[in-house]
Amino acid sequence: MFGKAALGVHGNPAAAGVRAELGLVELQFRRQALKLRWWDRLCSVLPERLLSLVFRRRHNEILSGGARYSGLQSMKDLLLSYGFSEEWLQRRSDLKVNVSWTTEVKAVVNLRALASASANIAGRSSLSLLSLRPHGIAHYLDDRKNMAGTRLLAKVRLGHIMVMATVARMLGWPANRALCLLCHDDIESVRHFVQDCPVLDRSRAKFVRGLELPLSLSGAVGLERLDMLRRSGSPLLDSVISCSVATSGDGDRCQVDAAVESAVKNCLSAMWRIRESVLGRFGVAAGRLVVSPPSGPRAAELIARQEAN
Repeated sequence: MFGKAALGVHGNPAAAGVRAELGLVELQFRRQALKLRWWDRLCSVLPERLLSLVFRRRHNEILSGGARYSGLQSMKDLLLSYGFSEEWLQRRSDLKVNVSWTTEVKAVVNLRALASASANIAGRSSLSLLSLRPHGIAHYLDDRKNMAGTRLLAKVRLGHIMVMATVARMLGWPANRALCLLCHDDIESVRHFVQDCPVLDRSRAKFVRGLELPLSLSGAVGLERLDMLRRSGSPLLDSVISCSVATSGDGDRCQVDAAVESAVKNCLSAMWRIRESVLGRFGVAAGRLVVSPPSGPRAAELIARQEAN
């Protein structure tokens, strides 16, 4: 609930995608990290303490094949699953030289959490536009000036925008009922909306043109990104997928990322306005499709207005 509210997404987007966008890890890995850090506490407690006496006795019993129902058995299984067999046998947490136990635990748990997130994202077709990266909040979420564009980009990356494929999935329709109502050429998936629908080609063409000046003024990093966009067969789609993690190091790169992500939001918003001006706004309530009638200027007027700008 917190993740969806933070992203401004309603309904039931894939939880793996929501966690990835916000840089969160599954609770099971957070519990495992806390449990492994407790191992250091158990090993370093003063020997005259009651906790140390009980711990060492139970540990010796488990090594001898006993204490099958001791809670320390789960600690043993967890340590062995992360490759800490020597730490378990020697009842120590300081075997790694120049590496603290907390740092070691964080590294191995984060690695496993990242692998789990990768598998979860790969297993969800709705997350095909979500790029996997080290844990961190997506850079585009820092933009508070264009909240509508930020939320639209989040919905696109999570595959939860209300295109016909999403409507069909939510209502249990067959795939052939998800035809794009703008072009009538193909299934209206999120990828079709972002990259393929010919009705929206003019908006996509303006995306790179609008970035030529700001990227040209951003030095070598900007010129490199502009060249990549020009050579790409699908610059808007590639930019949607490659939204970066916020960093505080390279100022030029952060500036370029912010410029590209702002242009992505503006382009997607313009495309979505064209769609809604023709088809109206779609929603699903009580297992039925709800369509608000089109309002505002028609698609031709919006396209003409974009070309004039």
